[in-house]
Amino acid sequence: MYMEALIIFILVAIVLLLPYLRETFFAIHSTDEITVKERLPFFDMLRGLAILAVILIHTRRFFEMYAPANDLVFLFTANNLTRFAIPFFLICSGVLLNPFAITRKNITDFYLKKVLRIFVPYTIVTLAIALIAKRIDLFPRLLVTGEASVPFYFMVVLFQCYLVYPLLQHIKNKKVLLWGSFFVSLASLFYQDSWYFGDIPMVTKFLFFFVYGYTKRRDFIEFKTRTKEMHAWLAMVCIYLVLILSLPTLLYNVRMIYGIALFNLLFFAQPYLMSRKILVRALSWIGTLSLWIYLLHYPITLWAYRATQTLELNYYLSFFVSMCAASVLSIAVAYAADSLYKVFVRHVFKTPLRSH
Repeated sequence: MYMEALIIFILVAIVLLLPYLRETFFAIHSTDEITVKERLPFFDMLRGLAILAVILIHTRRFFEMYAPANDLVFLFTANNLTRFAIPFFLICSGVLLNPFAITRKNITDFYLKKVLRIFVPYTIVTLAIALIAKRIDLFPRLLVTGEASVPFYFMVVLFQCYLVYPLLQHIKNKKVLLWGSFFVSLASLFYQDSWYFGDIPMVTKFLFFFVYGYTKRRDFIEFKTRTKEMHAWLAMVCIYLVLILSLPTLLYNVRMIYGIALFNLLFFAQPYLMSRKILVRALSWIGTLSLWIYLLHYPITLWAYRATQTLELNYYLSFFVSMCAASVLSIAVAYAADSLYKVFVRHVFKTPLRSH
């Protein structure tokens, strides 16, 4: 934790003290509202990239926990390079939520859609885990705390983002909202008692990513190239890379500078990335399955690790094969679960399942 705190402190200090980086990091070019009425493949692609990063992170976890010998520098570097995943998910969530007038009907409709699209699948998987473990008595606790599986804390955090979303719309000064959420998350990151309320994971240290997507949504939806900003984002990513290579340690999900900077770099590379048709289609399709992949990948990744170990491969090849096997199997199982769930929703609720 000490080394992670040091890296965060150095990065934040550099960004806040250098006007060029600070102005770019907190820039909001348009505060006008805009409605998203169709799928945006670029954001599906980013979510596809993020969920593959999650699988890699957990492949690293199983190697570190169970492999008889490990190259820790390799594992730390692979882990730290892919810790953009949770920031990407939360930024995309903030970008893709359409603002609405705060009325009882609109709020009810908003939450019902989120329950149907996210909470019900999460509940189904949590219930299945409780039944398999023969601890159905723990189901309510598992549901509220996300303790059913290691990654499920994020589901609890995401629900809290949706809970506060109507409140965010009351704050008209988005610049103040952006700066405020930054310092809330930064303070929470260094004050560990704020990470949980009882045993419930709290949104505080992740809030900035969601607010960042919300406050800058028009900038991201209406693509405009700003070369000067691109140089600043590249500088932030390079500083992060220097730090993780100079101070090797295991970092976790609150990459306040790296996650934001890499998101913006990929945003500026959007024309090039979107021209790679096969890559875009593959990652976008995976992105549409990211919820089910997230819910189901953890035990599959553990199985893939154990199966790979029986092959007696070279260490690095074993890691690559394990990660690829976990990805392919998780995607296949998620596709089946998503297809079945859509049929269920269509027949029970007489409505197609919306993606955003």
